[in-house]
Amino acid sequence: MKKIFGAGLVAVLMVLGTGLPAPVSAGVDSGSLMPTPDVGTLSNVLTSVSCVSSSWCAAVGNVNTGVSLQTLAMVWDGSVWTRTVSPSPGSGDNSLQSVSCVSSTWCSAVGYAMVTSVSRTLALHWDGTTWSVVSTPNVDASIHGLSSVSCVSENFCVAVGDHFEIGRPRTLTMTWDGSTWTIVPSPNVSADPNGFYSVSCVSTTWCTAVGEYFDGSTVQPLIMRWNGSAWTIDSGLAAASMYRSLTSVSCTTTTMCAAVGSHSPGSMQTMVATWDGRGWTIEADPLIAGAVLSSVSCVLPASCTFVGYHDISAPVAPGDRRTTVLTWDGSNWSTVPSPDVGSSSNTLTAVSCTSMHFCIAVGNFMVGTIDQTLALSLTSPDPSVPLTVGPGGTVPPTFTG
Repeated sequence: MKKIFGAGLVAVLMVLGTGLPAPVSAGVDSGSLMPTPDVGTLSNVLTSVSCVSSSWCAAVGNVNTGVSLQTLAMVWDGSVWTRTVSPSPGSGDNSLQSVSCVSSTWCSAVGYAMVTSVSRTLALHWDGTTWSVVSTPNVDASIHGLSSVSCVSENFCVAVGDHFEIGRPRTLTMTWDGSTWTIVPSPNVSADPNGFYSVSCVSTTWCTAVGEYFDGSTVQPLIMRWNGSAWTIDSGLAAASMYRSLTSVSCTTTTMCAAVGSHSPGSMQTMVATWDGRGWTIEADPLIAGAVLSSVSCVLPASCTFVGYHDISAPVAPGDRRTTVLTWDGSNWSTVPSPDVGSSSNTLTAVSCTSMHFCIAVGNFMVGTIDQTLALSLTSPDPSVPLTVGPGGTVPPTFTG
């Protein structure tokens, strides 16, 4: 679902430089292109990915049929990406915005479906062979959409998004108990627009959801925490007279989360914030000119991978983008070389890591004016794999997805 209020995440215009610290052992250190299938001759976009191992992942998004958007889903079996049939129950546009898998035989994907010109919540579940529509509630007859889902088991997931109330977006949350999706009341910080973009759960009694709200004069980060029975607001990152928004969060424990978004202490910049169990801290920005970070996946407190894109300057046309991949070890940033397809725009929208040595990032690239699916395998040598000794001496092991 498109962001429907606030300024959203915009291109970062960082003029402080482009240098980063020398690479450290924060995780993946190289990226390679993964062939992905596309449907038809019009735009195909991947919005989310969830991996349970280096040999199984699911990715979702949407495909343009020329009449409307329809859901798009595919799975990775360790060798190839294969499109899987996914239903589109709406009479108009259908889109999957997020997916969360607990095994190769169980995933939940959420988004929206247009029904008689009104957006309604949408959830599909994967059973290892088939995607099926699962009934989801809506608050009323207004616009609804789910932007993110996080599952800790087949019997517990949390999905977040927003719905309209008296013409303003309001927070929307629901839980899955193994048989039913149920709306859970969630507070709003102000009477103005509030909405969620991302959620991450570490147990049935602890989740963090992030997004943004409008305080009457500027956009502020929206952070809420789930304790198993209710949502509470965390206002630790709010700042007067400063735009701040969070678009992705990843938690490894109740005392470690990393969130990414944007802020404006003058010009728009990336914002990375971390949670230590007591409060949120804004980390030093990675200094990459024109960069936007859209997603984060952490596997350890000192191993997080961030993906997005950066704008490139003339003579290439304005707005052309190249993939951006960064790792963070809790103190230092490192760039990860990441490939692009062709000379037009390349964007990474989501990343999922299963270890320090394996992640998959997805998004899209452009051929002319048509978006096509994009997936990158992000890897590094796994020190747990014994070294191989050959005629030429000792060769470091390779680890590919």
